[in-house]
Amino acid sequence: MSSQAGIDPRAWLCWAGAALLVPLMGRNPFALASVLLAVLAVREALPPEARAGWSWVIRLGLVFGAISVLFNLLTVRAGNRVIVSIPESVPVLGGDLTVNSVVFGLLGGLAVLTLVLIGITLSAVLDWSAMLRLLPQSLTGAGVAGSVAFSFFPQMVATYREVVDAQAVRGEELRGPRDYLGLAPLLLSGGIERAVTMSELLESRGFGGAPPRRRSAWIKLCPASGLAAICVAVYGFAAGELVQALVAGAAGMGLLVVTVLASRGSDVRRTRYRSLVWQRTDWIVLLGALLAVGTVILTGRDALRYEPYPVLVWPDASLPLTIGLLCLLGPVVAILWRERAR
Repeated sequence: MSSQAGIDPRAWLCWAGAALLVPLMGRNPFALASVLLAVLAVREALPPEARAGWSWVIRLGLVFGAISVLFNLLTVRAGNRVIVSIPESVPVLGGDLTVNSVVFGLLGGLAVLTLVLIGITLSAVLDWSAMLRLLPQSLTGAGVAGSVAFSFFPQMVATYREVVDAQAVRGEELRGPRDYLGLAPLLLSGGIERAVTMSELLESRGFGGAPPRRRSAWIKLCPASGLAAICVAVYGFAAGELVQALVAGAAGMGLLVVTVLASRGSDVRRTRYRSLVWQRTDWIVLLGALLAVGTVILTGRDALRYEPYPVLVWPDASLPLTIGLLCLLGPVVAILWRERAR
């Protein structure tokens, strides 16, 4: 099985990329709610072991969302719906506290919560070892480094479970914020240690550690330059600069293609015990992700935008966008399809 839900890791990456577009590009509450409901439905369809141990991450996202609301309320002095006016003589807090700033903070917190849920869902189901096997030889070094970053949260969750179980054996429970605050150093150190150990295991088995062929300095810079260009393309797309995003994306993909072509003919051979097989359920997830992305592109960035400043108005709801974002339920359909076929 390629993942805990039986879906190809490449299909999961496409689904996550499509789900990330809305919270990164805009603050329309209807669009954010559609993505959030789709992600929650996907999480509920996953096996129980894929959902266990992540509740504290969701609570952490809610805490940061509440902090963003409070920070926005106390720092932004704009909007037409005034809650209370604080005298200007009061340092820092002097001025009008508005409903507009509260609404903007709530939307920001909703976007943060959506991003957290997408991230932990992907971390719970994605088979990182399978993704590493898909990398070309020239990018295996980046894969080893990426294994530390990607496996940090799952390994930290494993550490959390072990600490909680150990405390339960001793008759202790985590009850208040002080208990969780004291647990933070253990989680960070344990997660980092486990992630680094995984990368060391990869290197000890020769993954990414084979001596490369003699290549020019330009070829050596292609992988890093290609990944950087793709990051610029994602930022440009999120900022609404579609032309610049397309140019940067095309340049990044071109550099990565050059990297893959340059790595061919290497004497290093990698063995695989099991190859990934693209199945019908993977097509369902991929098609849903493509339909969601296509809907976002066709409806335009204005359908995702919502600004409560300077006048608080009711946000516009786009029915085509809402229907298109419901295509993110593709993993739910795929999981139900597999269960019915058993």
